[in-house]
Amino acid sequence: MKRIRLDILAIAIVGLAVLWPPALNYITQRNASPATAPSARIGTIDLEKVYNSIDAYKSKLEAIKVVEENLKAQAETQQAGIKDLEAEFESYQPGSEAQLKSMTQLQNAVGELRALQVFAQNKIEAMQARALRDAYLLVKDATKRFAEKESFDYVMLDDSIPQMESSNSKQMLAQISARRFLFATPANDITAQLVAMLNVEFKAAGAAATQAPTTPTAPVAAPTAPAATTSGAPTGG
Repeated sequence: MKRIRLDILAIAIVGLAVLWPPALNYITQRNASPATAPSARIGTIDLEKVYNSIDAYKSKLEAIKVVEENLKAQAETQQAGIKDLEAEFESYQPGSEAQLKSMTQLQNAVGELRALQVFAQNKIEAMQARALRDAYLLVKDATKRFAEKESFDYVMLDDSIPQMESSNSKQMLAQISARRFLFATPANDITAQLVAMLNVEFKAAGAAATQAPTTPTAPVAAPTAPAATTSGAPTGG
């Protein structure tokens, strides 16, 4: 009986010796895996600063300004014409055929001016929205390429940088709730590098375009208002 017990004990010792190294190796690897796992590399950008700094977006704003000034000049010309028509209308004898004809011309001119003003506002707003969208897509693509080149796993918008706008409590709470970052270390900020890359690319892409011959830009045509009837009082511009 005593010999049987010794045999069982010997078998147990041998089995433990066989199983222990793999088990110890598994435990060691499991405990070491969190420490040896690679950490993600994160970058942040100040999107507002990017928009205000990249030449591609600035050029879009300059083009919008040219169109806006062109439309403004057209509106001022029409306003001056309306003043002349008003003076002409008042010079005729009340109720005369000439005054009725002048009133029709005046109403048509006022309608055209209002149509131009609505057209100008819609056009400028559409151009501004498109410029913002195009700039965002440009920044997004450049960020992807920069991150791949510099081995960043994530690039996030640091919304803790912009100042809070003064408002009531409800609006202030909405501003706070919309933000996702409370703090981001400046060491992770890649705004300057991204801006520099975009401006170099914009300059390189525009070098050939500036040397190409350009044609004058035609004035922006505004829609014409429908002809007015002779009923109703004339309205000044």
